[in-house]
Amino acid sequence: MQGLGHLREGDVPGAREALRLGADAADRAGELALLVECLGLLALIACCEGDTTRAATLAARAARTASDAGLTVCVLPRAPRIAQAWVALEQFDLRAASEHVDVAARADFVLGDPVSNAMLALVTARLRAAQGDRATAIATIGAALERLGTQDAWLVARLRLELVPWLLARGETTEANEELAQVDDELAGPAVSLAAGQVRLAQGDDVAAATAYARARDQHAPVPVRVAGSLAECARLLRAGAPVQAHRAVVEALQLARPSTLRRPFHEASVPVRQLIQQDRQLATAHAWLFERTGPAAARPRPGSGVESRQPAPVEQLTEKEMEVLGHLAALLTTDEIAAEMYISVNTVRTHVRNILRKLGVTRRNAAVRVAREYELLPG
Repeated sequence: MQGLGHLREGDVPGAREALRLGADAADRAGELALLVECLGLLALIACCEGDTTRAATLAARAARTASDAGLTVCVLPRAPRIAQAWVALEQFDLRAASEHVDVAARADFVLGDPVSNAMLALVTARLRAAQGDRATAIATIGAALERLGTQDAWLVARLRLELVPWLLARGETTEANEELAQVDDELAGPAVSLAAGQVRLAQGDDVAAATAYARARDQHAPVPVRVAGSLAECARLLRAGAPVQAHRAVVEALQLARPSTLRRPFHEASVPVRQLIQQDRQLATAHAWLFERTGPAAARPRPGSGVESRQPAPVEQLTEKEMEVLGHLAALLTTDEIAAEMYISVNTVRTHVRNILRKLGVTRRNAAVRVAREYELLPG
């Protein structure tokens, strides 16, 4: 198919036009499976371009067509489900994203295209990272990269960029920089500027980071990149002691994200940025959509993975007493010992613990301590 060929080469406009013509021809010929695949790939292109609203519309049309055609899971093209998972992840509805990923993983390829295969790996990795399992996320992308050939440079660039923030979060700055160095800037687009800013900031080059973030925030960049760029710049400004400029950057991000309900960039933002939004009553009130649940707290992690689910919004701020209880949990004190230490009742301790677990989106005390350290609420 011409559309797939264009897409693998990074010719997104050519791919879009070819797939649009293919969808029209399939519709006229009544080839519904092919129509669903074309619509799904068009939805994936919209995802890559940051237009989640159009992606959701195309994926929904593909789903309706598949349902009308009576396509079962075993023959249902993957692309529409992958696009639906992508959109759900951007809105941080992890349960819906997980369900779509599971269906896509069971479906067969009608066209056997590597694009859907790579995009499924990308979305699956993002889901695992959102659940706190960066190791599996990195391994998933690594395995997908091994399956791609030299003709898939555009896909390779997109996958390598996914690795950068996860490697940085693990303190692997050198490895993140090596991945970034292998990315073709022309193929990667504005997202490479965001990744470059993250690496330069980790290397201590504040000026280079600011320059890179400015490119990521360009008006022609995809909205998710602009939002993430503004949040990254907000974090840089907070660290540089410029709260007024930081506030402007986070307002810009909120205004850009609201029309498409983009929550994932805020969940992945640094703790100081999330706290800035939570503590500013005017911001929190004006952008209540950011804290609304779109479904259960998170997708159910794989059995035995040891990964806890997360809340679909920035972490709700812990009270002073809850922070004190959290510190005692980190010190492995029992409920009775915490009550004695704080001169409060055992029932009050249990109430604090329940609130901590809810706010951190976990179900066990040890998981709360681990997640709190990841959010930098506790020393590592």
